[in-house]
Amino acid sequence: RSNNLNIKMKSLSRCSMLPVFLYLALFTGLINSQFTKPPQPPLFIKKLDKHVKLEFGPLNRFVIECSASAEPMPQYTWFKNGKPLVDDVAGIKLFNNEGHSSMLEFQHPAPDHEGYYHCMAENDYGRAKSTVVHVTPESVQPPKGTRPPKFIRSPEIEVLRAGNTARFQCEAAGKPEPVIAWSKNGEIMAGETGTELVIHDIGPADVANYACNASNIAGYEYRDTYLNILTVAAVITTGPQDLIVSKGSNVTMKCEADGYPKPSIKWNLNGTTLAESDKYIIQNATGNLLILNADPSDEGSYSCVARNHGQDRKYGSLIVKSKTEIINGPRAQSVQVFTTVVMNCSVVSDLSEKLTVMWKKNNVDLGQSVYAQDQRISQDENYNLNIKNVTLDDEGTYTCVAYTESTIANPTADSGYLTVLGIAPVLADIPEIPEQLEGTEVRIECNILEGFEQPKINWFKNGMPVETSGTNTRIEDHVLVMSDTTTENSGEYTCQAVNPWGRDKRDVQVWIRQKTKILTEPVYVMYSQGTGVRLHCKIEVDPDLGKSLQIDWYRGDTILSPALHTDMPADEEISAVYDDYDNEENVNRYTLYPNNTLEIRDLRQEDVGLYKCVASTALEPALRSQASEIYIRSEFPYWILILIGLILLALIIVAYCVWRIRQRSKGKGYYGVKDIEQSGTKHNKSDIYYTTEDGDSIMLEQDNVPFTEAASTPHKPPIFTPKTIRHLAAMDKSTGSCGSLLDDEFLKRGMDEDGSFRERYTD
Repeated sequence: RSNNLNIKMKSLSRCSMLPVFLYLALFTGLINSQFTKPPQPPLFIKKLDKHVKLEFGPLNRFVIECSASAEPMPQYTWFKNGKPLVDDVAGIKLFNNEGHSSMLEFQHPAPDHEGYYHCMAENDYGRAKSTVVHVTPESVQPPKGTRPPKFIRSPEIEVLRAGNTARFQCEAAGKPEPVIAWSKNGEIMAGETGTELVIHDIGPADVANYACNASNIAGYEYRDTYLNILTVAAVITTGPQDLIVSKGSNVTMKCEADGYPKPSIKWNLNGTTLAESDKYIIQNATGNLLILNADPSDEGSYSCVARNHGQDRKYGSLIVKSKTEIINGPRAQSVQVFTTVVMNCSVVSDLSEKLTVMWKKNNVDLGQSVYAQDQRISQDENYNLNIKNVTLDDEGTYTCVAYTESTIANPTADSGYLTVLGIAPVLADIPEIPEQLEGTEVRIECNILEGFEQPKINWFKNGMPVETSGTNTRIEDHVLVMSDTTTENSGEYTCQAVNPWGRDKRDVQVWIRQKTKILTEPVYVMYSQGTGVRLHCKIEVDPDLGKSLQIDWYRGDTILSPALHTDMPADEEISAVYDDYDNEENVNRYTLYPNNTLEIRDLRQEDVGLYKCVASTALEPALRSQASEIYIRSEFPYWILILIGLILLALIIVAYCVWRIRQRSKGKGYYGVKDIEQSGTKHNKSDIYYTTEDGDSIMLEQDNVPFTEAASTPHKPPIFTPKTIRHLAAMDKSTGSCGSLLDDEFLKRGMDEDGSFRERYTD
């Protein structure tokens, strides 16, 4: 009994485990059906020997095996000397292991089995060629001095997204240098002999087995690989929509899917798979479902299923109408000017009757006359109203009216209000304005990028409107101009653009800085050896430029390098010479104090010269002071004055002598009568003549001439000299007419300074 009980218990336990095994088997099947392996071109996973020694007889049987990984499983084909090998070759048996591998078994090796063998593994995604095996009874050795190729770099598997670039590398060393050849699916790729194989913009056509063969006279090296596209699970990008259609129309239910491998598409209606027929057509290129001559029996729920190693599903419904109805009419919407708007009017009806659809704006017909006058407005084949380049005047209520011959008395209509909006202003950013010195001109440009209606520009300073009347500020178009600026023009400026549809603003900061001034007057210090001098450089600078203020001192054109002193000088007002107290040779005699005063200690001869301080800021490159001077005193050269006096005196004497010589060189002088005398013309007896000749000799000459002789000479009148005149003056003037002719005034006018001239009067 106990044995029977044990047998029953074991049977019971086996029976209770059976549902578990069934469940596991079912679950595994579901997993396998839902998650299939991604496709893969064949790739050999077992390397074959290049040489197999052929020894005759059944005791020397051997096997050549090809094994490749692929999805789906590959089909194998064997070749001998490049020709397909049939199964019934004497002494050779062919074995296939359900796609996992294939073997050639040489059961009775014989001399006619000598040759070159290789296999091909092929599926829908590629074909792989194995290494070529040389079966021969002889041992194969490379020629002396050669070396068969050996890979330095060999191609690797590439799995990339579609559209990327694939690169395979293949380098080999050998003697002589190996020749590279590339193959695709077992076929040589013409022109591909380099160490790199590049494939751009990869797609499904590029998925294949690729191999590199490096060969020389000593042998070859062969390596295959594959290029695959990264798998992407099926995704439906455009699925079926809920449609309402007219009776008798042709309907397209969309189902577009992405994924790799390319997904397969299936359609279901109310849960039942649809097969292609005269009623339903599945377009292989797109996956869309075409329903011909729709009627109420085609109504229902449609589902589209896209499947590769993944799966996606989308649903849509179909309603077939036999009466006129607007299923998607115009709706209230707001659009911007210059855009395009579509007012929908999707109508379904019995296609056996003529359908008429028309539009109204504000209850006024938009007929063909309106479409002809304004080409912006048109009605398309689906009865939608299209308005291009929308204007503000297009705003209003639009009504779609539809009817057939049987419903003309009771048409269907649907309306929607179109609101047209302008464009709010958008301003360009205002570039940052660098700090400016007073007196310059500042221009702030405010550019409008967009805006309709035309925006109005307003300017603000520190939140308040900019004043232009009676100020140095003016507005030119969209540019704010400040001329001859002062520090009062500093502030935050705002440009604001406004129209009925909005506003925009841009801010910019303007800083006007005061010009730097040097207030110190030049000083002149007399050199005194060993003493000290302080030269001041008082600067008036804008507080915000003070940080960038740089003071340099120059002696002539040479810049000085004074030592910096952190304390102020004992007496800032002293700029004259003071007694120095430190004469050390190695101490820097030039010191610059915080107030920019230059101190020179232990004055020396080389310190004599002109001194200037030069101020510079971030806005001013160089501002020079008037030159102060350290000079050496010298005695006034009085001997120069004496020399100048002697030279002037000598010049006066020379000038006087020249004048005297010129006077003597003139000879006689007359009062306007010389020309008359020399010409011998007739003249008046009262003419007066004078001469600078020796008066005494002339007088003697005239006095010794007898009167009668003198009288007989009409052209030589008697000459009256000072001696004659004195003689005549002593005479009694009343007894003769000669003395009466001469009065004191006449003598005074005729008398020269030295009394050397003579006057003569002719009767």
